[in-house]
Amino acid sequence: MIKKRYNYLIVLTLTVSLILLCGAVLDPREGALLARSVNLVPFSPAASRTALAREPYVQRVQSDSLEIHWRTDGEIECQLVYGDPGDLTDPIRAQADGDSQWVRLDSLEADQDISYQVVDSNGAPISRVFQTHTAPALDFDGEIKLAVLGDSGEPYRMLWNVHAGKPQTEILEQIERANPDLVVHTGDLVYNHGEWENYDPLYFKPYGTLLARIPIYPCLGNHDIMTDHGAPYFANQFLPEVSERFPERYYSADYGNVHLISLDSSYLETLTNPEEKKEILSVEDAEAIRQEQIEWLREDLAATPKNQWIIVFFHHPLYSTARTPRTVQNRLDISHKDWLPLLEEAGVDLVLSGHERLYERFHPILHGKRDDANGIPYVVTGGGGGDVREFEVPASELTARRVPMTHHFVLLTLKGEQLLLDAIDRDGKVIDSWERTRARTGASQE
Repeated sequence: MIKKRYNYLIVLTLTVSLILLCGAVLDPREGALLARSVNLVPFSPAASRTALAREPYVQRVQSDSLEIHWRTDGEIECQLVYGDPGDLTDPIRAQADGDSQWVRLDSLEADQDISYQVVDSNGAPISRVFQTHTAPALDFDGEIKLAVLGDSGEPYRMLWNVHAGKPQTEILEQIERANPDLVVHTGDLVYNHGEWENYDPLYFKPYGTLLARIPIYPCLGNHDIMTDHGAPYFANQFLPEVSERFPERYYSADYGNVHLISLDSSYLETLTNPEEKKEILSVEDAEAIRQEQIEWLREDLAATPKNQWIIVFFHHPLYSTARTPRTVQNRLDISHKDWLPLLEEAGVDLVLSGHERLYERFHPILHGKRDDANGIPYVVTGGGGGDVREFEVPASELTARRVPMTHHFVLLTLKGEQLLLDAIDRDGKVIDSWERTRARTGASQE
Protein backbone atom coordinates (compact mmCIF):
# COMPACT_ATOMS: atom_id res chain seq x y z
CA MET A 1 0.00 0.00 0.00
CA ILE A 2 2.83 2.36 0.88
CA LYS A 3 4.59 1.50 -2.37
CA LYS A 4 1.47 2.22 -4.44
CA ARG A 5 0.98 5.56 -2.71
CA TYR A 6 4.65 6.40 -3.27
CA ASN A 7 4.37 5.57 -6.98
CA TYR A 8 1.24 7.67 -7.25
CA LEU A 9 3.01 10.66 -5.73
CA ILE A 10 5.90 10.27 -8.16
CA VAL A 11 3.53 10.21 -11.13
CA LEU A 12 1.61 13.23 -9.82
CA THR A 13 4.81 15.20 -9.21
CA LEU A 14 6.16 14.43 -12.67
CA THR A 15 2.85 15.42 -14.29
CA VAL A 16 2.69 18.79 -12.52
CA SER A 17 6.36 19.47 -13.29
CA LEU A 18 5.82 18.69 -16.97
CA ILE A 19 2.90 21.11 -17.18
CA LEU A 20 4.89 23.90 -15.55
CA LEU A 21 8.01 23.29 -17.63
CA CYS A 22 6.02 23.41 -20.86
CA GLY A 23 4.66 26.80 -19.86
CA ALA A 24 1.06 25.62 -19.85
CA VAL A 25 -1.23 27.36 -17.41
CA LEU A 26 -4.86 26.92 -16.56
CA ASP A 27 -7.14 29.89 -16.95
CA PRO A 28 -9.20 29.69 -13.77
CA ARG A 29 -12.07 31.68 -15.26
CA GLU A 30 -12.46 29.89 -18.57
CA GLY A 31 -11.24 26.45 -17.55
CA ALA A 32 -9.06 26.35 -20.66
CA LEU A 33 -5.49 25.18 -20.99
CA LEU A 34 -3.27 27.92 -22.41
CA ALA A 35 0.10 26.88 -23.85
CA ARG A 36 2.94 29.28 -24.48
CA SER A 37 5.78 28.41 -26.82
CA VAL A 38 8.88 30.46 -27.54
CA ASN A 39 9.59 29.00 -30.99
CA LEU A 40 13.00 30.67 -31.42
CA VAL A 41 15.64 29.99 -34.03
CA PRO A 42 17.38 26.75 -32.91
CA PHE A 43 20.10 27.53 -30.38
CA SER A 44 23.61 26.20 -30.13
CA PRO A 45 24.66 25.38 -26.54
CA ALA A 46 26.60 28.66 -26.39
CA ALA A 47 23.65 30.69 -27.65
CA SER A 48 21.26 29.05 -25.21
CA ARG A 49 23.27 30.51 -22.34
CA THR A 50 22.65 34.01 -23.70
CA ALA A 51 18.90 33.71 -24.32
CA LEU A 52 16.79 36.84 -24.25
CA ALA A 53 14.81 37.73 -21.16
CA ARG A 54 12.50 39.80 -23.38
CA GLU A 55 11.98 39.46 -27.13
CA PRO A 56 12.69 42.49 -29.36
CA TYR A 57 10.05 45.20 -29.67
CA VAL A 58 9.93 48.23 -31.95
CA GLN A 59 9.58 51.76 -30.59
CA ARG A 60 9.61 55.35 -31.89
CA VAL A 61 8.80 54.32 -35.43
CA GLN A 62 9.12 57.21 -37.89
CA SER A 63 9.31 57.47 -41.67
CA ASP A 64 13.13 57.50 -41.65
CA SER A 65 14.08 55.77 -38.40
CA LEU A 66 13.01 53.36 -35.68
CA GLU A 67 14.32 51.81 -32.48
CA ILE A 68 14.47 48.13 -31.50
CA HIS A 69 14.69 47.22 -27.80
CA TRP A 70 15.16 43.93 -25.96
CA ARG A 71 16.40 42.53 -22.65
CA THR A 72 19.01 39.87 -22.02
CA ASP A 73 19.41 37.36 -19.24
CA GLY A 74 22.32 39.23 -17.69
CA GLU A 75 24.74 41.79 -19.10
CA ILE A 76 25.66 40.33 -22.49
CA GLU A 77 27.19 42.06 -25.49
CA CYS A 78 24.75 41.91 -28.41
CA GLN A 79 24.47 43.05 -31.98
CA LEU A 80 21.55 43.48 -34.33
CA VAL A 81 21.83 42.35 -37.93
CA TYR A 82 19.31 43.82 -40.34
CA GLY A 83 18.59 44.49 -43.98
CA ASP A 84 16.02 43.98 -46.69
CA PRO A 85 13.73 40.97 -46.15
CA GLY A 86 15.84 37.82 -46.36
CA ASP A 87 19.11 39.75 -46.44
CA LEU A 88 20.58 40.23 -42.96
CA THR A 89 23.87 41.83 -43.96
CA ASP A 90 24.18 45.01 -41.87
CA PRO A 91 25.41 44.57 -38.27
CA ILE A 92 25.11 47.26 -35.61
CA ARG A 93 26.35 47.05 -32.03
CA ALA A 94 23.68 47.44 -29.37
CA GLN A 95 23.70 50.12 -26.71
CA ALA A 96 23.14 48.76 -23.23
CA ASP A 97 21.99 49.84 -19.81
CA GLY A 98 22.38 46.72 -17.71
CA ASP A 99 20.22 44.01 -19.26
CA SER A 100 18.23 46.55 -21.32
CA GLN A 101 19.62 46.88 -24.85
CA TRP A 102 18.63 48.72 -27.99
CA VAL A 103 19.65 50.02 -31.38
CA ARG A 104 18.41 52.96 -33.41
CA LEU A 105 18.25 52.58 -37.17
CA ASP A 106 18.56 55.88 -39.02
CA SER A 107 18.64 57.02 -42.66
CA LEU A 108 15.85 54.63 -43.64
CA GLU A 109 13.25 55.11 -46.35
CA ALA A 110 9.55 55.73 -45.75
CA ASP A 111 7.40 52.58 -45.60
CA GLN A 112 10.50 50.39 -45.86
CA ASP A 113 10.35 46.69 -44.94
CA ILE A 114 13.21 45.62 -42.69
CA SER A 115 14.23 42.18 -41.44
CA TYR A 116 16.28 41.93 -38.24
CA GLN A 117 17.70 39.47 -35.73
CA VAL A 118 19.50 39.81 -32.40
CA VAL A 119 22.82 37.95 -32.23
CA ASP A 120 25.56 37.68 -29.62
CA SER A 121 29.10 39.01 -30.01
CA ASN A 122 30.07 35.85 -31.91
CA GLY A 123 27.20 36.20 -34.37
CA ALA A 124 25.17 33.34 -32.88
CA PRO A 125 21.41 34.06 -33.11
CA ILE A 126 19.57 34.66 -29.86
CA SER A 127 16.26 35.67 -31.40
CA ARG A 128 14.11 34.73 -34.33
CA VAL A 129 14.23 36.75 -37.54
CA PHE A 130 11.55 39.44 -37.39
CA GLN A 131 10.22 41.86 -39.97
CA THR A 132 9.09 45.41 -39.33
CA HIS A 133 8.70 48.57 -41.40
CA THR A 134 9.05 52.31 -41.12
CA ALA A 135 6.09 54.67 -41.16
CA PRO A 136 4.80 55.96 -44.51
CA ALA A 137 5.56 59.54 -45.53
CA LEU A 138 3.31 62.35 -44.32
CA ASP A 139 1.70 62.71 -47.76
CA PHE A 140 0.80 59.00 -47.91
CA ASP A 141 -2.81 58.62 -49.06
CA GLY A 142 -3.14 54.84 -49.09
CA GLU A 143 -4.79 52.55 -46.56
CA ILE A 144 -3.68 52.58 -42.91
CA LYS A 145 -5.19 50.22 -40.34
CA LEU A 146 -5.11 50.89 -36.60
CA ALA A 147 -6.18 48.43 -33.92
CA VAL A 148 -7.42 50.09 -30.71
CA LEU A 149 -7.86 48.39 -27.34
CA GLY A 150 -7.81 49.29 -23.67
CA ASP A 151 -7.95 47.93 -20.13
CA SER A 152 -6.23 44.72 -21.14
CA GLY A 153 -3.70 43.35 -18.66
CA GLU A 154 -5.80 41.39 -16.15
CA PRO A 155 -3.62 38.87 -14.24
CA TYR A 156 -4.54 35.21 -13.87
CA ARG A 157 -2.61 32.89 -11.60
CA MET A 158 -1.74 29.23 -11.19
CA LEU A 159 0.45 28.66 -8.17
CA TRP A 160 3.23 31.26 -8.55
CA ASN A 161 2.73 31.81 -12.29
CA VAL A 162 1.11 35.03 -13.52
CA HIS A 163 -0.18 35.00 -17.09
CA ALA A 164 -2.56 36.73 -19.46
CA GLY A 165 -6.15 35.49 -19.34
CA LYS A 166 -8.07 33.90 -22.16
CA PRO A 167 -10.07 37.07 -23.05
CA GLN A 168 -6.83 38.99 -23.58
CA THR A 169 -5.23 36.28 -25.71
CA GLU A 170 -8.38 35.85 -27.80
CA ILE A 171 -8.57 39.59 -28.48
CA LEU A 172 -4.91 39.42 -29.50
CA GLU A 173 -5.72 36.63 -31.96
CA GLN A 174 -8.42 38.79 -33.55
CA ILE A 175 -6.04 41.75 -33.79
CA GLU A 176 -3.42 39.60 -35.49
CA ARG A 177 -6.04 38.40 -38.00
CA ALA A 178 -6.85 42.04 -38.79
CA ASN A 179 -3.13 42.65 -39.52
CA PRO A 180 -3.01 46.33 -38.49
CA ASP A 181 -0.16 48.72 -39.23
CA LEU A 182 -0.05 49.94 -35.64
CA VAL A 183 -1.89 49.65 -32.33
CA VAL A 184 -3.30 52.32 -30.02
CA HIS A 185 -3.82 51.40 -26.36
CA THR A 186 -6.24 53.53 -24.32
CA GLY A 187 -4.58 52.79 -20.97
CA ASP A 188 -4.43 50.32 -18.09
CA LEU A 189 -1.85 48.09 -19.74
CA VAL A 190 -1.07 46.13 -16.57
CA TYR A 191 -3.32 45.31 -13.63
CA ASN A 192 -3.69 45.43 -10.77
CA HIS A 193 -1.37 48.37 -10.12
CA GLY A 194 1.10 48.48 -13.02
CA GLU A 195 3.60 46.38 -11.07
CA TRP A 196 7.18 45.91 -12.28
CA GLU A 197 6.91 42.13 -12.22
CA ASN A 198 3.71 42.02 -14.28
CA TYR A 199 4.90 43.82 -17.41
CA ASP A 200 6.43 40.74 -18.98
CA PRO A 201 3.63 38.20 -18.31
CA LEU A 202 0.78 40.64 -18.98
CA TYR A 203 2.16 42.87 -21.73
CA PHE A 204 5.39 41.87 -23.43
CA LYS A 205 4.72 38.13 -23.62
CA PRO A 206 1.13 38.20 -24.85
CA TYR A 207 1.79 41.04 -27.31
CA GLY A 208 5.31 39.95 -28.27
CA THR A 209 4.45 38.94 -31.84
CA LEU A 210 2.86 42.34 -32.43
CA LEU A 211 5.53 44.39 -30.68
CA ALA A 212 8.30 42.80 -32.73
CA ARG A 213 6.61 43.99 -35.96
CA ILE A 214 4.57 47.12 -35.30
CA PRO A 215 4.48 49.92 -32.73
CA ILE A 216 1.97 50.12 -29.90
CA TYR A 217 1.17 53.69 -28.87
CA PRO A 218 -0.24 53.80 -25.30
CA CYS A 219 -1.61 56.41 -22.95
CA LEU A 220 -1.42 56.40 -19.16
CA GLY A 221 -4.25 54.67 -17.33
CA ASN A 222 -5.06 55.16 -13.67
CA HIS A 223 -3.80 51.65 -12.86
CA ASP A 224 -0.56 52.26 -14.77
CA ILE A 225 0.62 54.92 -12.32
CA MET A 226 -0.16 53.12 -9.04
CA THR A 227 3.33 51.59 -8.65
CA ASP A 228 6.17 54.04 -7.99
CA HIS A 229 4.24 56.89 -9.64
CA GLY A 230 4.15 55.00 -12.93
CA ALA A 231 7.88 54.20 -13.06
CA PRO A 232 7.35 50.71 -14.59
CA TYR A 233 5.25 52.22 -17.41
CA PHE A 234 7.95 54.74 -18.30
CA ALA A 235 10.90 52.37 -17.86
CA ASN A 236 9.45 49.66 -20.11
CA GLN A 237 8.47 51.89 -23.03
CA PHE A 238 10.29 54.42 -25.15
CA LEU A 239 7.86 57.03 -26.39
CA PRO A 240 8.31 60.45 -28.00
CA GLU A 241 9.46 63.02 -25.43
CA VAL A 242 7.86 66.45 -25.68
CA SER A 243 8.15 67.65 -22.07
CA GLU A 244 11.39 68.13 -20.16
CA ARG A 245 9.71 67.88 -16.75
CA PHE A 246 7.18 65.16 -17.61
CA PRO A 247 8.68 63.16 -20.49
CA GLU A 248 6.46 60.54 -22.16
CA ARG A 249 3.33 61.40 -20.15
CA TYR A 250 1.84 62.96 -23.28
CA TYR A 251 3.13 63.06 -26.84
CA SER A 252 2.25 62.98 -30.52
CA ALA A 253 3.42 60.79 -33.40
CA ASP A 254 2.86 60.68 -37.15
CA TYR A 255 2.16 57.53 -39.11
CA GLY A 256 1.67 58.49 -42.73
CA ASN A 257 -1.15 61.03 -42.88
CA VAL A 258 -2.39 60.05 -39.41
CA HIS A 259 -1.43 62.32 -36.51
CA LEU A 260 -1.79 60.59 -33.14
CA ILE A 261 -2.02 62.59 -29.92
CA SER A 262 -1.72 60.76 -26.59
CA LEU A 263 -2.82 62.75 -23.55
CA ASP A 264 -2.36 62.14 -19.84
CA SER A 265 -5.67 62.20 -17.97
CA SER A 266 -4.28 60.76 -14.71
CA TYR A 267 -3.97 64.22 -13.17
CA LEU A 268 -7.78 64.42 -13.11
CA GLU A 269 -8.00 61.82 -10.34
CA THR A 270 -5.68 63.81 -8.07
CA LEU A 271 -7.42 67.12 -8.68
CA THR A 272 -10.87 65.64 -8.01
CA ASN A 273 -9.84 63.42 -5.08
CA PRO A 274 -6.60 64.86 -3.64
CA GLU A 275 -6.66 63.20 -0.22
CA GLU A 276 -6.90 59.70 -1.67
CA LYS A 277 -4.76 60.14 -4.80
CA LYS A 278 -2.01 62.56 -3.75
CA GLU A 279 0.35 59.70 -2.82
CA ILE A 280 0.18 58.51 -6.44
CA LEU A 281 0.47 61.96 -8.01
CA SER A 282 0.94 65.11 -5.94
CA VAL A 283 -1.45 68.02 -6.30
CA GLU A 284 1.46 70.23 -7.37
CA ASP A 285 2.52 67.84 -10.14
CA ALA A 286 -1.08 67.28 -11.22
CA GLU A 287 -1.63 71.01 -11.68
CA ALA A 288 1.71 71.39 -13.48
CA ILE A 289 0.88 68.54 -15.87
CA ARG A 290 -2.52 70.09 -16.49
CA GLN A 291 -1.15 73.51 -17.45
CA GLU A 292 1.86 72.28 -19.46
CA GLN A 293 -0.22 69.75 -21.38
CA ILE A 294 -2.87 72.30 -22.35
CA GLU A 295 -0.23 74.63 -23.80
CA TRP A 296 1.54 71.80 -25.61
CA LEU A 297 -1.76 70.48 -27.02
CA ARG A 298 -2.68 73.92 -28.35
CA GLU A 299 0.69 74.23 -30.10
CA ASP A 300 0.66 70.67 -31.45
CA LEU A 301 -2.82 71.01 -32.94
CA ALA A 302 -1.92 74.35 -34.53
CA ALA A 303 1.18 72.81 -36.14
CA THR A 304 -0.61 69.78 -37.58
CA PRO A 305 -1.27 70.00 -41.35
CA LYS A 306 -4.97 70.14 -42.17
CA ASN A 307 -4.70 67.22 -44.58
CA GLN A 308 -3.75 64.83 -41.77
CA TRP A 309 -6.17 62.70 -39.82
CA ILE A 310 -6.06 63.80 -36.17
CA ILE A 311 -6.82 61.05 -33.66
CA VAL A 312 -6.63 61.92 -29.96
CA PHE A 313 -6.64 59.30 -27.22
CA PHE A 314 -6.53 59.30 -23.42
CA HIS A 315 -7.78 57.06 -20.64
CA HIS A 316 -10.72 58.80 -18.93
CA PRO A 317 -13.65 59.46 -21.33
CA LEU A 318 -15.03 62.90 -22.06
CA TYR A 319 -18.41 61.31 -22.82
CA SER A 320 -19.77 58.09 -21.31
CA THR A 321 -22.98 56.64 -19.89
CA ALA A 322 -21.14 53.90 -18.02
CA ARG A 323 -21.55 55.40 -14.53
CA THR A 324 -23.93 57.64 -12.65
CA PRO A 325 -23.05 61.29 -13.34
CA ARG A 326 -22.41 62.17 -9.68
CA THR A 327 -19.43 59.78 -9.55
CA VAL A 328 -17.58 61.42 -12.45
CA GLN A 329 -18.99 64.94 -12.74
CA ASN A 330 -16.04 66.73 -11.10
CA ARG A 331 -13.62 64.98 -13.44
CA LEU A 332 -15.76 65.83 -16.47
CA ASP A 333 -16.00 69.48 -15.44
CA ILE A 334 -12.21 69.79 -15.55
CA SER A 335 -11.56 67.76 -18.70
CA HIS A 336 -14.35 69.45 -20.67
CA LYS A 337 -12.97 72.86 -19.70
CA ASP A 338 -9.36 71.91 -20.44
CA TRP A 339 -9.66 69.97 -23.68
CA LEU A 340 -13.00 70.33 -25.46
CA PRO A 341 -12.48 73.88 -26.79
CA LEU A 342 -9.09 72.94 -28.24
CA LEU A 343 -10.27 69.67 -29.78
CA GLU A 344 -13.37 71.25 -31.33
CA GLU A 345 -11.54 74.30 -32.65
CA ALA A 346 -8.98 72.06 -34.36
CA GLY A 347 -11.64 69.84 -35.92
CA VAL A 348 -10.21 66.63 -34.46
CA ASP A 349 -11.39 63.59 -36.44
CA LEU A 350 -11.79 61.05 -33.62
CA VAL A 351 -11.37 60.80 -29.83
CA LEU A 352 -10.68 57.43 -28.20
CA SER A 353 -10.78 56.53 -24.50
CA GLY A 354 -10.84 53.52 -22.20
CA HIS A 355 -11.33 53.22 -18.42
CA GLU A 356 -14.90 51.93 -18.68
CA ARG A 357 -14.90 48.16 -19.28
CA LEU A 358 -17.40 48.21 -22.14
CA TYR A 359 -17.96 49.63 -25.62
CA GLU A 360 -19.72 52.89 -26.39
CA ARG A 361 -19.73 55.10 -29.49
CA PHE A 362 -21.29 58.55 -29.63
CA HIS A 363 -22.71 60.44 -32.57
CA PRO A 364 -20.40 63.29 -33.66
CA ILE A 365 -20.68 66.04 -31.04
CA LEU A 366 -20.03 69.78 -31.30
CA HIS A 367 -20.72 72.18 -28.40
CA GLY A 368 -22.58 69.45 -26.53
CA LYS A 369 -25.00 68.68 -29.37
CA ARG A 370 -25.13 66.15 -32.18
CA ASP A 371 -23.57 67.50 -35.37
CA ASP A 372 -22.99 64.81 -37.99
CA ALA A 373 -21.19 67.15 -40.39
CA ASN A 374 -18.78 68.96 -38.08
CA GLY A 375 -18.82 67.18 -34.72
CA ILE A 376 -16.24 64.88 -33.16
CA PRO A 377 -17.09 61.18 -32.73
CA TYR A 378 -16.14 59.78 -29.32
CA VAL A 379 -15.48 56.08 -28.73
CA VAL A 380 -14.99 54.33 -25.38
CA THR A 381 -13.21 51.00 -25.76
CA GLY A 382 -12.23 49.25 -22.53
CA GLY A 383 -12.78 45.58 -23.34
CA GLY A 384 -9.23 44.48 -24.14
CA GLY A 385 -8.98 41.72 -21.54
CA GLY A 386 -9.96 42.92 -18.08
CA ASP A 387 -13.28 42.24 -16.38
CA VAL A 388 -16.10 43.68 -18.49
CA ARG A 389 -19.07 45.50 -16.99
CA GLU A 390 -22.64 46.68 -17.41
CA PHE A 391 -23.83 50.25 -17.94
CA GLU A 392 -25.14 51.96 -14.82
CA VAL A 393 -27.44 54.47 -16.55
CA PRO A 394 -29.59 54.54 -19.72
CA ALA A 395 -28.16 55.67 -23.03
CA SER A 396 -28.20 59.39 -23.77
CA GLU A 397 -29.58 61.00 -26.93
CA LEU A 398 -25.97 61.36 -28.08
CA THR A 399 -25.25 57.64 -27.82
CA ALA A 400 -25.03 55.87 -31.18
CA ARG A 401 -24.15 52.35 -30.02
CA ARG A 402 -23.22 50.70 -26.75
CA VAL A 403 -22.38 47.12 -25.90
CA PRO A 404 -21.88 45.95 -22.29
CA MET A 405 -20.10 42.87 -20.94
CA THR A 406 -18.16 42.21 -24.15
CA HIS A 407 -14.43 41.87 -24.71
CA HIS A 408 -13.52 43.62 -27.95
CA PHE A 409 -11.14 45.83 -29.88
CA VAL A 410 -11.72 48.52 -32.49
CA LEU A 411 -10.31 48.38 -36.02
CA LEU A 412 -9.92 51.71 -37.80
CA THR A 413 -9.33 51.70 -41.55
CA LEU A 414 -8.37 55.04 -43.07
CA LYS A 415 -7.97 55.61 -46.79
CA GLY A 416 -8.11 58.95 -48.54
CA GLU A 417 -10.92 60.90 -46.88
CA GLN A 418 -12.77 57.82 -45.59
CA LEU A 419 -12.76 56.35 -42.09
CA LEU A 420 -14.28 52.94 -41.39
CA LEU A 421 -14.72 51.82 -37.78
CA ASP A 422 -15.44 48.21 -36.82
CA ALA A 423 -15.71 47.03 -33.22
CA ILE A 424 -14.90 43.31 -33.10
CA ASP A 425 -15.45 40.90 -30.21
CA ARG A 426 -13.25 38.01 -29.08
CA ASP A 427 -15.02 35.60 -31.47
CA GLY A 428 -14.46 37.82 -34.50
CA LYS A 429 -18.03 39.13 -34.61
CA VAL A 430 -18.53 42.78 -35.63
CA ILE A 431 -20.55 44.39 -32.83
CA ASP A 432 -20.55 47.90 -34.32
CA SER A 433 -19.67 49.43 -37.67
CA TRP A 434 -19.59 53.08 -38.69
CA GLU A 435 -18.23 55.08 -41.60
CA ARG A 436 -17.69 58.74 -42.28
CA THR A 437 -16.09 61.12 -44.72
CA ARG A 438 -13.84 63.67 -43.10
CA ALA A 439 -15.77 66.72 -41.93
CA ARG A 440 -13.16 69.00 -43.49
CA THR A 441 -14.01 67.80 -46.98
CA GLY A 442 -17.55 66.44 -46.89
CA ALA A 443 -20.57 65.28 -44.92
CA SER A 444 -20.50 62.34 -42.57
CA GLN A 445 -22.29 59.09 -43.27
CA GLU A 446 -23.73 56.52 -40.90
